[in-house]
Amino acid sequence: QVKLTRDFFKEDLDDYAKLKDESVIAVEGKIIQRAEDDYNANVKTGTIELEAIKIDVLNVSKNLPFEIKRAAKTGESTRMEYKFLDHRNLQTKKAIVNRHKVIKLIRDVLDSNEFIEVETPILSAGTDEGAREFIVPSRTHKGQFYTLPQAPQQFKQMLMVGGFERYFQIARCFRDEDSRGDRQPEFTQMDLEMSFASMQDIIDLNSEMLVRVIKEVYGNTKWKLKPFITITYAEAMEKYGCDRPDLRFGLPMKTITEVVKDTSFQVFRSPIEAGGIVKSIKVPAEHQDGRLSKGQIEKLTSLAQSHGLGGLAYIIVNENELQSPIIKYLGEDIAQAIIDIMDAKVGDIVFFSAADAKIANKALDAVRQELGAMLNLIDPNVLQPAWVIDFPQFEEKEEGGWTFSHNPFSMPKKEFIDQHMKGENIGDILAQQYDLILNGYEIGGGSVRSHRADILEATFKIMGYSKEEMIKSVGPIYKAFHYGAPPHGGIAWGLDRLLMILEKKESIREVMAFPKTGSGEDYLFGSPSVLSENKIRETHITLLS
Repeated sequence: QVKLTRDFFKEDLDDYAKLKDESVIAVEGKIIQRAEDDYNANVKTGTIELEAIKIDVLNVSKNLPFEIKRAAKTGESTRMEYKFLDHRNLQTKKAIVNRHKVIKLIRDVLDSNEFIEVETPILSAGTDEGAREFIVPSRTHKGQFYTLPQAPQQFKQMLMVGGFERYFQIARCFRDEDSRGDRQPEFTQMDLEMSFASMQDIIDLNSEMLVRVIKEVYGNTKWKLKPFITITYAEAMEKYGCDRPDLRFGLPMKTITEVVKDTSFQVFRSPIEAGGIVKSIKVPAEHQDGRLSKGQIEKLTSLAQSHGLGGLAYIIVNENELQSPIIKYLGEDIAQAIIDIMDAKVGDIVFFSAADAKIANKALDAVRQELGAMLNLIDPNVLQPAWVIDFPQFEEKEEGGWTFSHNPFSMPKKEFIDQHMKGENIGDILAQQYDLILNGYEIGGGSVRSHRADILEATFKIMGYSKEEMIKSVGPIYKAFHYGAPPHGGIAWGLDRLLMILEKKESIREVMAFPKTGSGEDYLFGSPSVLSENKIRETHITLLS
């Protein structure tokens, strides 16, 4: 606090008192002890004050568009337009400072493990597979374009071929996709690659690094870090309906198609006959405050319907009966068989999803997450990291055929390489892929790479590419693999998403210094914007009305 007296400032005192908030001044004076009854326990310097003898007004602020101390209660569009003011809010600044600390620690850990940081190009050539890319027209090469990289994938593998062995980069990445809370058009990855490394080597290194980030940067917070869990993709999908489950609470699912396959109940029978599944989730009585209310069940039903289900069937286990509007259609015997396989006790409720596997899993995953929040099963101060392994190499496309499940550079597990090369039983091939998940979010993903040209070629052949199309898409790395490429693998962390979790924010926008809005706009600089006719002409582009 600065103390001004009329002894020094006379008639100027009133003018200084009228200075608007956030004006910049330089003060000269001496530090004095405050009177004991005037201590301010809310600030570190609450027992002293600066008695001013001279003040220079360096810059006078206009009226503020929002109160900086209450920035969190201000509309996001206003905060983004005046981001330079939002940065003055201590909570906003804290997230950016911690972002620096996390990135510095990662650099230090990797440097101590003999990784070297290598920058890779931002302007590159496009590929047909993967996410939609941002396109940059070339002024000097008429009719040709660069693209901004989705990730430095081929570049980092080139470095492995080049003998660098241990690479990392804090990489800017770009994807022309719709924004959401945990996604932006441009984002930051911690990207690393290692030669002669097994999947376990990569998992061990990254597990240690995540633990150090949490303990050394967030050690003075209330976070309770749980030990790592490792689960397979198949287990994750069966028990939780998604490959990035929130493991801070239970409520596992179970597929019960075999139990109900002979029912005449069309809500179940029709999806089964169409190749779908019936899946259930049990809510134990001890997790309920008495019993889920009608309103809560209706909310869960609406949620399931918003994810593609026709409805959300349920059975309540009472003392002497099973209660449900579907029992008369399902039949007492099948209803009891469901209760038995779900090991449901008195007071438990069992919910069902019946649809094709993708919709059934997606809907019941949403129901499970809502139940976790609704029943207060999630400790907001717990961090539960996990590794998901044994992903399928390929997944079927809706229009038919196959595509990669992670990326086309993943190496099949050793026992599936022969099958992969022959293109047999494609849906059964498992890859040496792994995801790092935390509290229901994927924060990292990677794989041991298919460092052999013939395996890469077989991958694209399974996906329906001719050799010419494959070379057009990934020709540089395919060419490099013909010159003694070492075995290698790596991973990329989504740093923005990780920081969002650790800072307890609702959106990655809150941990970025200059984020875009949910619709990909920048209110501070006014982008995207209309270019002048001269700039458009220089890039040889014709705009269609």
